[in-house]
Amino acid sequence: MDIKYNLEEIHPKVFLVTMDNSYDLAMTFCRVQEFYESPFKEIRGKYFNILEFQRMYSMKFGDGCFTYPHDWAGFNVPSEILINCYTNINRPIIDFNCYDEIIWDFHNQITLKGVEKYYLIGAETKAQSTINHEVAHAFYCLYPKYKKAANEITNQISDKSKNKIKKWLLSIGYNDKVFKDELQAYLTADLEKVIDITEPSKKESKQLQKTSIKLQKLNDEYKNRKS
Repeated sequence: MDIKYNLEEIHPKVFLVTMDNSYDLAMTFCRVQEFYESPFKEIRGKYFNILEFQRMYSMKFGDGCFTYPHDWAGFNVPSEILINCYTNINRPIIDFNCYDEIIWDFHNQITLKGVEKYYLIGAETKAQSTINHEVAHAFYCLYPKYKKAANEITNQISDKSKNKIKKWLLSIGYNDKVFKDELQAYLTADLEKVIDITEPSKKESKQLQKTSIKLQKLNDEYKNRKS
């Protein structure tokens, strides 16, 4: 199968994979992304068969159809999760497929550069908003000071706004454990989507806008770093 992609280091230790085909992108990241943060406890952190996952996802989110490649445009995973997913002998991957080969090849290409700990993100070609969202996840994971600052900023949001956003995120397939990370990423890069979906009051909207500006400023500071 000839799957075209581009792999580049866009910030220190942050590697971006872009593809023109949304299906190939989603299926390349599917196993490791779900291993990392699936809403299904039977899947997250465990060995699973892709066909089993497709059925579970279809029944819960797709009304009987596997809509995963349509539902998800961006992907992100720390290197240690990727390694654990594919090398843990207690969870052998029996249904290893061409997409698994591709993402493991990404890992090999990166480590050949001498990079041990990294963050891998994926998006469709030229999808800058999605890329910005995934970069926010990378910084949140790689830089403890970024994570602390982002949490301090989002902690200023009212509980009412947080609950609205959390309810929405859980409904579309996120799990509760990644809420803080997703909150900062969405407010950094997808404010309009958050406001459109959660329909905040005028006061809540202003608060979210101020929070977004602070997060974008924080994000820009780290984008300008050389290491």
